[in-house]
Amino acid sequence: MCAVDRVVVAVLTAILLVLPAPATESEAPRSNLAAFGRMSVTDTADASRRVNADCLASETNATTVVLARGTALECEWDHPRPVRAVRILFDSPPTNPAPVTVQWWHRVWPDNGSGGWMKLDDPFNGDWTTVKASMTVDQTEARIDFAPLMQSEAPGISNEGAVRRLTHKLRLLAAEPLAVRKVGVYSDAVERRARLRFEWGVRTVTPGQWAPRFEARNGRVIGPEHRHTRPRPMLRP
Repeated sequence: MCAVDRVVVAVLTAILLVLPAPATESEAPRSNLAAFGRMSVTDTADASRRVNADCLASETNATTVVLARGTALECEWDHPRPVRAVRILFDSPPTNPAPVTVQWWHRVWPDNGSGGWMKLDDPFNGDWTTVKASMTVDQTEARIDFAPLMQSEAPGISNEGAVRRLTHKLRLLAAEPLAVRKVGVYSDAVERRARLRFEWGVRTVTPGQWAPRFEARNGRVIGPEHRHTRPRPMLRP
């Protein structure tokens, strides 16, 4: 008799991967690191009081989030990110030429060791440090590019000159009440599309239903495509 094993194929037709930018591909779109973190409006006097603001990292966001004095717009990641620039889109042009201040969470970087009992940066121990940066405001958009890190910004560090700030979290403070529509946080990482193929249920001896779930780390699954195929029958006595 003939026995046929069922083969289920899933093709992720597009997945956005966040990769370091090569020197020859400056035209590749930069990846918004805010989309891989958690955004919230927090009370600067009581960080436990916060309101979700993840919508600000979306390209299609139409919701306005008000940033008032005494509050901060915070972005936090599970793993540190090498941030070097911030872009902010306001609902209307700000009146202050420097409408926001950018701060990063700092403890010992870039002087931290390799582990063991050495002090390392983490989301719980550290202080908010104001970034020295150049700011350009054009109508409803502010562009903030970080300057090289110096001791005047982070007193006591030994290694100066890094343009990026490796940090677990970043926050924005407003010089005046602002209605924010979008926030972009950037490193040197760019986005690229990749096509991946997965197969399961192929001549398996493990009982049960195969229903895998796909998640992307430092990337986004754009469009899964499911295919059900049947291989050639195997002849068995």
